[in-house]
Amino acid sequence: MSTITVTNIKATGETASRSATGIAGAFGDCDASGAITTTGSFNVSSVTDNGTSGKQFNYTNNFANPALGGAGQANGVGSFSHSSGAFIYCNSNTASHYSVQYYNALAYADTTAQFLALGELA
Repeated sequence: MSTITVTNIKATGETASRSATGIAGAFGDCDASGAITTTGSFNVSSVTDNGTSGKQFNYTNNFANPALGGAGQANGVGSFSHSSGAFIYCNSNTASHYSVQYYNALAYADTTAQFLALGELA
């Protein structure tokens, strides 16, 4: 495999370039059992089931520091749903993994989970 080192990146057809460090460092999607789904992932080596509602996405290539920002969703619902009181949140963020947990307004529950982490890879 070859490595191309750049400071900025611009996709074909785009008019503006952006910092190469400002793109997703990892994203993933798993089902309720913790299996990575067919929608796929990037920079995720495995998913650890941390008990009811907890999913830990383990990175293939670690971040230089814990991810600078991230987002999670469950069953296609964003980080917080005002109408149902359900929410998914990051309960652990290290250089080697990003963990999410889902609460459905009544209890912690297993569900599909997705996440996106931003930051600089090591």
